[in-house]
Order: sequence, then structure tokens, then C-alpha cells
Amino acid sequence: MKPVAPFACWDLTTPGRREVAMELQYAALPYRKSPEGETQILLVTTRKRGRWILPKGRGERSRPAHAVAANEALEEAGISGDIQKNSIGTFYYRTIRRHRRRRVQVFRLRVRKHLKRWKEDRERRVLWLSPGKAARMVHHKGLKALLLQV
Repeated sequence: MKPVAPFACWDLTTPGRREVAMELQYAALPYRKSPEGETQILLVTTRKRGRWILPKGRGERSRPAHAVAANEALEEAGISGDIQKNSIGTFYYRTIRRHRRRRVQVFRLRVRKHLKRWKEDRERRVLWLSPGKAARMVHHKGLKALLLQV
């Protein structure tokens, strides 16, 4: 499957506002209710640096955005469930090595199943946290803001 090509948008972070290419990604925001009825968010680590993030990946032309997000959650965190078709928000970040900008659309995923073994289980850690604790653990400011809205 071909990845979705980068799209053009306005870079509002630099003086003079210029048009830049930005890759679009899709993320799942996995959540569940604890036995006490509290909402918990699942975070995964990145493979290289071990930073806490949401499961996310690049788009594919042949699949809807929410389906891509659900598949990334299964591959990266071993979870499946009911994913919403509409995005709950977007955040932006810049890659560490090449300083490329990414735009990430986020879709809520109500977790119904968590596998004991999955595709990337030896490469990543997973952690269930309250939205406030999850927001404190992630690096990207826009993602922090989204987590605090849950």
C-alpha cells in the first residue's frame, strides 16, 4: 500500500508564515474505564528513544484514517476495540533527527481487548495512566492538550 503523500499547509511557527510540506499521520487514543470508573489512557514508547506517545502511523491511500489508527494500535500496543470514525483533534510535532514536521489526526479507541503478545511487544512498553498523568509523560505540547481534554 502506498503511503499518503505529504500535503502543503501554512507553517505558523516561523516568522513570515511560509507554505511547507508536512506528512500526515493517524493516531489512536486508546482508553478504558478502571474498576473504579476512572478513565485511563494507554501510552506506548517509541522504538528508538523510549518516549511516551500514542500509537500512530502514516496513512495509506486504500484505508480510511480511523482504520489506519486502529491498525497501528494493534501493531504497536496489542490492543483492539471500537474506534470512532471522526477525529477528536490534531497535533503537530517535528522529528528529532531530520526536523521534519508531522501533522497527526487523533481518533478515540475504546479498548475491548489487550493481547499478551503482539507484533511489536518486544520493542515497546505500554502503560495505562489517568489523562493528567499521561499528559505529563508525553513530550509534544499539542498532544498534552488533547490528553487533558479526555
